[in-house]
Amino acid sequence: MNLSQGPLVKAAVFKLSTGKVMVLCIHHYVIDGVSWRIILDDFEVGVKQFKEKQEIKLADKTASYIQWAQLLNEYKDSKEFALEREYWNRKIEDVVKYQFEFIDDNNVYNHMENITFSLSKDLTDDLLFKSNQTFNTEINDILLSALVRAFANQFHIQGITVDIEGHGREKLHRNIDIDRTVGWFTDVYPVVLENKSDVEDLIVANKEMLHSVINKGIGYGLMDFCNTDSKISFNYLGSFDKENFGNNKYRTGSTIAPENQLPNDISFDSMVEDGVLKCHIIYNFRKYSTKTILDLSESYQKVLCEIIEYCVNSTDQIRTSSDYNSNLSTSDFNAILAELSI
Repeated sequence: MNLSQGPLVKAAVFKLSTGKVMVLCIHHYVIDGVSWRIILDDFEVGVKQFKEKQEIKLADKTASYIQWAQLLNEYKDSKEFALEREYWNRKIEDVVKYQFEFIDDNNVYNHMENITFSLSKDLTDDLLFKSNQTFNTEINDILLSALVRAFANQFHIQGITVDIEGHGREKLHRNIDIDRTVGWFTDVYPVVLENKSDVEDLIVANKEMLHSVINKGIGYGLMDFCNTDSKISFNYLGSFDKENFGNNKYRTGSTIAPENQLPNDISFDSMVEDGVLKCHIIYNFRKYSTKTILDLSESYQKVLCEIIEYCVNSTDQIRTSSDYNSNLSTSDFNAILAELSI
């Protein structure tokens, strides 16, 4: 595939002794994870209608990608974005940096290795359906609280800057429908996570920080600067059913060129596959030893299990400032609650 000349989409059908197999290749430049679900869902619907000799009729398309790009340009000149600009100008001063085990400026895909751990189905169910009730959290609040605690255990640091990758399909000042639009909408924005010795303080501090990010960070990519030099990235991709996504028994080879430069030295990509949470840790083996990453992986899994257990076993329901769309700090919010309870 050639980025400048195309094509960026190719399809082929192979006739095998076991039947026919279709291969669909699309460059990441024009598609993201949400878009793949849209396309695969359409294929599933179309094939079903074809088999039942029905007219192939798919759901209506939504706004075009170019309309979204135009909206972003419009948003950059809006009063709403001015607030985001102020927010990111403040936050960029909080970036935390730390030293790696080894120094290597050549951060290419060929220098990356992958370690994976999984939770049990029961623990995954607890994470998805029970753990968020105690602190009214979202799954990222739990996963990232565990991540900063694991880094603190492994590297003896009390904070890390992480690039969060999101779906990027946020509601802006002038809303357009992009629910079924295919394209690369992904946004990336930095957050500073803080370790706390107490589990409740750990969860609340990071929940409040994450929930304070305006528009899920979409404005960060519109800033004149958008590089914090963060070495860590995080992406929770959601839930996938292997019957419709990723159930591939054929080897496709690498999907990334070995010489591609990567922005981060260590990435944490998590997803739920058939009811089981899997975390893939992709790291530069010229900056981290395999033993270090194995220890970090073990610590992350252990801390995550402990936090899930803590939340599930708690009988309290603790609400925080962000639950009331308040800009109060945690200490000021707790002081007001204390006064009200007198």
